[in-house]
Amino acid sequence: MANVVYAKQSLPDNTPIVVYNLSVTENINELSTSSFSFDDSTQNKIAALMMSPQTTIYVPEISCS
Repeated sequence: MANVVYAKQSLPDNTPIVVYNLSVTENINELSTSSFSFDDSTQNKIAALMMSPQTTIYVPEISCS
């Protein structure tokens, strides 16, 4: 099953990423961790270029408003 998450950099740039094997671990008093895989395909080309240590990943299914 594929999920869609979003990559956001410090600049106002963001882009969707189609990911596989998405796993999010949440623990009390700790930062959440996520892991996923994605293909460097045509639909994910921009996202692949955006990946850097400063990139924030937004997972809509678990985000609170």
